[in-house]
Amino acid sequence: MKTVLVATDFSQASANALEYALRLADGLSTGVALFSCYEYISPPVNEVPVLMTMEELRDRTLLKLTETVNHIERNDRARVDVYCKPGFAAEAIAEIARELNAELIITGMKKSAKGLRRLLGSTVTELARKTQIPMIVVPEEARFNGLNSIALANEGDLTQDSDKNTLATLRKIAEHFQSRLFIVRVAEDNLNQACELVNQPTELINTIGELDPAFKCIAGTSIPEALNEFIDYYKIDLLALLPHKHSLLERLFFKSTTRSMVFETSIPLLIMPDSRITLTSHTTQHWEQIIL
Repeated sequence: MKTVLVATDFSQASANALEYALRLADGLSTGVALFSCYEYISPPVNEVPVLMTMEELRDRTLLKLTETVNHIERNDRARVDVYCKPGFAAEAIAEIARELNAELIITGMKKSAKGLRRLLGSTVTELARKTQIPMIVVPEEARFNGLNSIALANEGDLTQDSDKNTLATLRKIAEHFQSRLFIVRVAEDNLNQACELVNQPTELINTIGELDPAFKCIAGTSIPEALNEFIDYYKIDLLALLPHKHSLLERLFFKSTTRSMVFETSIPLLIMPDSRITLTSHTTQHWEQIIL
């Protein structure tokens, strides 16, 4: 792994995500690219307009990025390069990640969001749908304390046309940190749980067999609640989601209608998109870079 891209809006959640990324990058011996986008926003008609050119917006963003990096306690930390470009957040992040050949995107989750649903209804949701690159969403209160245990949640086995490279990032992280890996599935009741235990995802298990994954099927009518209980019981440090046409992701975050289905977790979430997604972009302006 060569580059980890950290997206920031200069919030406390972003600062925490950067610290998490630095700790992760230190362990993986990889570089960090810190990125922020900027766009012109027209002031409300009842306010005195403060005109700022795109060049001034760019310079201000680069200054804030530089100040952020200068406040990092070095201590032989990973190398950090900073970048910015104009555009809407999700599209700009996806595009810069492709241009830099980043293998992982890391972004923060604000505690005030009251769970992932509000956040995932905006930039992160759009980014998860646009990017071909795995992404880690770091809750504001989460700290990097190693990756001793990782849970991979999925709803179905891999198919013959599945892209096995989807699991490459998970494999690299688990191998490097010698993580204990669980493949976990949630069944609606005890009967379905028994069926799932018999019909294990053999193709998935074989694909990551060198990691010696343990298959666990838990019963629960609420997927988020069941996963949270699993996370607490097994002291999981990272929850990974393997998309099955985005069904699990959507059931967790987009289709729930009651408060009990809002997935509130204190651990980072690794979203692994299908790398066969076709990404289109309307952004044409180049990014700006400073090497620190």
